Amino acid sequence: MRIKSLLLLFILFFFTQSCFAVDIQELNIEFFNRFNDEYLNCYIQDALNNNHDLKKAGYVVEQYRQQTKYSFGRELPALSVSANYLGIKVPELDTFQLKENAFILPFIASYEADFLLKNRDKTRAVKKSYEASQYHEKAVYLALLSDVATVYTNILQYDDLIKNQTEILKNQEEILNRSNKKFERGIISSTELNNIKKT
Repeated sequence: MRIKSLLLLFILFFFTQSCFAVDIQELNIEFFNRFNDEYLNCYIQDALNNNHDLKKAGYVVEQYRQQTKYSFGRELPALSVSANYLGIKVPELDTFQLKENAFILPFIASYEADFLLKNRDKTRAVKKSYEASQYHEKAVYLALLSDVATVYTNILQYDDLIKNQTEILKNQEEILNRSNKKFERGIISSTELNNIKKT
C-alpha cells in the first residue's frame, strides 16, 4: 500500500508541475532597484510583459512539457473503455445473459513490453529537450533584461553628453562674442580672432 501511495504522489507531482519554467526570483530583477530609477523598473516590467520572444519561449517550454508527459504515458499500460448500445434482440446465452436494449461496456488493457528500452530512451530524449527549452527561456529572459538595461543606460549617457555639449557650445559662443568685442576695440588681431573662430 505504501508503494502505491508513493507512486500516486509521484504521478501527481509530475502532472502538476508549473508550466512557467523560469522563476522570476532567479533573474534577480531586484538588482535594478539599486539604480533608484523608477523608469528603468517600469521599462523592464513592460518588456517582460509584452515581449513576443518571451511568450514564444514559454509556449515552447509548455510544448516540451506536454510532450514529456505524453512520452512518459506511452511507457505505462493503457486502459480504454468503449460504451456501446445493443438495441437488438439477441438470444440469451448462458455466459453473457444479454437482454434486449442492453449497454456493453468492455474494458481493454494493453501494455507493450519495452525490452530494448526504446520507449524509455524516447522519454529521456524528450526530457532533455524540455530542459534545453527551459535554459533557452531563461537565456531569453536574461538577454531581454540586459538589453533593456543597456539601452536605457546608453540613452541616459547620451542625454548627459548632449547636455554637456550644449554647455560647451554656449561657452564657445560666449568666448567668440568676447573675442569679437576685443577685436572691435583693437585688443587682438584678426589672426587671433580667426584662430578663436576655428576652435
